[in-house]
Amino acid sequence: ELVKRSTVFSDFNKAKNLDWKQVQASLKPKEAAIEFVHFKSEIDTLNPIKYAALIIKPESKYPELISLCDEKDLEKILGAFQGNNLNYIKSVYGTKKDASLALYDKVWKPMEKSLEGVTTIYYSPSHSYLT
Repeated sequence: ELVKRSTVFSDFNKAKNLDWKQVQASLKPKEAAIEFVHFKSEIDTLNPIKYAALIIKPESKYPELISLCDEKDLEKILGAFQGNNLNYIKSVYGTKKDASLALYDKVWKPMEKSLEGVTTIYYSPSHSYLT
């Protein structure tokens, strides 16, 4: 009974049942929604886990699939997660004077052309690497 009355639970269930057309209908001009996904490749046995992004914009006929990288690429950049540790953060992103673009190059750069003119991005991260 408590779960049935919970608005948080109700909102969560509604969000689980959204389809991409409903997401698209909520987007304004110059906005995009990105769903980061991962999947197991049956072809590439050396790098079986692949990451991709599904991009939806108000004018999209269908979600655009952009291939991003392999899980091993992320492992090389991210290493072992060390929590909120400044040295770890610097190893991933670099510093203001010496920025590291490795993560940007694997995740965001492949989407640049598709996101031209977009000023607001809503995204849903894939959970594979961090779990």
